[in-house]
Amino acid sequence: MTGKLDLDPRVVAEATAELVRVGTRSREIEFTAQVLCRAAPERSPSAADVLAAPVVVVRARGTVVIPDRVRDFSGVSPTDTPLTRSDG
Repeated sequence: MTGKLDLDPRVVAEATAELVRVGTRSREIEFTAQVLCRAAPERSPSAADVLAAPVVVVRARGTVVIPDRVRDFSGVSPTDTPLTRSDG
């Protein structure tokens, strides 16, 4: 599922992601976006007010499936043999 969140460009928003479940080959993640500040153009073009409490504007949950060959951040699988480099 994909979507677009249209926010007023004069707000300050925060997005967070929390790992909520770890399976053998999958991970479930919960996403939240909330507004922290809103523009106050009646005071000045750059004025903003911090909200007393953040306003949640969207929540989502997603699942990431990990392939059979799990790779670490270097891109090398534990079962791969090291690559050799020839300088000549």
